[in-house]
Amino acid sequence: MVDPSRATRAWAAASSISLRQMRRPLAWPAAVAVLVVGCGETTIDPAKVEELIRRSSVKPTAIASVECPEGRKAKRNDTFECTIRTKDGSEEVVTVRQLDEDGTVRTLGSRQTKLGPEARNLTLRAENAAALVKSSARDPAAVREAKCPSGVKLRKGDTFKCRLYGKDGSESVVTLIQVDALGNIRVASAKTVKRGR
Repeated sequence: MVDPSRATRAWAAASSISLRQMRRPLAWPAAVAVLVVGCGETTIDPAKVEELIRRSSVKPTAIASVECPEGRKAKRNDTFECTIRTKDGSEEVVTVRQLDEDGTVRTLGSRQTKLGPEARNLTLRAENAAALVKSSARDPAAVREAKCPSGVKLRKGDTFKCRLYGKDGSESVVTLIQVDALGNIRVASAKTVKRGR
């Protein structure tokens, strides 16, 4: 029911979902033109990208600063990263993709790179782990429910198991691994324990 090779890609696509029991500053992807033209060269305006990231945030007041690279040439499908620093001392990197040569960009997602001092004893968010498990299924529309345990502490290398229930009555056990101590996880393996009708 779960395709582990697809699961890694699914996690990459959904990496802006917080797996920790605290709000992350970045929301869903947004697109906007952020172009600067000068001396025959078209570049991305970092201030406009930074503003896009702030506007895309579910908690813009939590953001202390956003830094994006200067002098980035406008080029379709090119990606670059911006750094968000929050007022609690945590940091994350946002991946930005250029959609065209006209300066239209979209935020693709983010990954936590540093936890603030207030982030002790954090746990993974069970509902977000379940969303990853469901999106990793060969046919996510055929999934009735995914259940993951609550209270899983952040520890690099630790694994935990979730259950995936199909609409056809099937059931799978999915093992997830914590790839770091920041709440990033991936599907390690999946095993069907009950075949559906």
